[in-house]
Amino acid sequence: MNVYILAYYYSRKGLYQKAEDGCLSFLQDVEDNVFVRQMLIYSYLCRRRFDLALAEAEKNYLLDPKLKFDIGLVLLCKDDLIGVEKIVGGDELLLIRGQFYKFVNLSRQNLEKSKGDKEKEARTYGEFVNALYKAGQYEDAYQAFGQYLRLSSEYRKSSGESGPPYLPSQQKSDLFIKGRIQAGLRSFAEAEKTAGELKALIDKGINKKELRWYEYILGLAELGKENYRKAAEIFTRACGRLDFEIWDDSDHALCFAGLARALYEAGDLDAARKTYEKITLLTFGRINAGDIYVKAFYMLGKIAERQGDKVRARENYRKFLDLWKDADPGLPEVEDAKARLKALL
Repeated sequence: MNVYILAYYYSRKGLYQKAEDGCLSFLQDVEDNVFVRQMLIYSYLCRRRFDLALAEAEKNYLLDPKLKFDIGLVLLCKDDLIGVEKIVGGDELLLIRGQFYKFVNLSRQNLEKSKGDKEKEARTYGEFVNALYKAGQYEDAYQAFGQYLRLSSEYRKSSGESGPPYLPSQQKSDLFIKGRIQAGLRSFAEAEKTAGELKALIDKGINKKELRWYEYILGLAELGKENYRKAAEIFTRACGRLDFEIWDDSDHALCFAGLARALYEAGDLDAARKTYEKITLLTFGRINAGDIYVKAFYMLGKIAERQGDKVRARENYRKFLDLWKDADPGLPEVEDAKARLKALL
């Protein structure tokens, strides 16, 4: 469908209004179509036009109840977590609620259910690696990553010629997570080596914007080594390679968070504040990074406090604590934010 493809590429270039105009014209003058309306919903979301997005999502739901997820997506971007839970369930909200233990346990349960199906088990092991990484369990994540690689390799071999090849896109994805885990383990030399392998693969391709993954790992290593200015320079390059927000390809929260943290540690509070604020305004760019999104409010509270803006500090701490009111017990950010907010009252 030409209008669908055209809207997709307009959106990739950040030409959301043109994407919307094309979709609206088709829906009004040609026919009602759930896929075209879905493109319209996603464009509205990228521009934070939540009411319009929700109205279109509800129309699609009436045509196809399986598309209720888009309603949940809009409500998630509006921070209506109760509404999301009613529509799609609470499992989608574990990260944004700071419930890392549940996130890991859910991934572990899914892994057990996948046993016996090598393809599904390999894929689920990859999801388990991500859950462990998010929870800061880097040693366990690295061990699980090894299992994921082994199962993926075994599945490809067992499938023979009909099996999927180990495509460069998958290799790059695997190296990206490997390097991040190594940085989390403070194995900085190993992380930099992995980043080099990733860069070599990217250099063979045509999409040089993927170099942000290589730069992100290097930035994490420099951040861990407390070379904050150098980390900020590297993360700035990575952020400069980001495309406009779109539903199928977004590393925005990840890259912005790395840059913001480096700037904060380097003492550049104004630049750090602006970068954290960018995270709070993301839509698709933070869908899979609910934890990063919420922590941005905590960091904005700390920055405002250091800059003497008590009103803004209280607002951000309250926002953070409201989103993480049901978070895992003992999370240091929650305890610190409570103490800081109490001192500001």
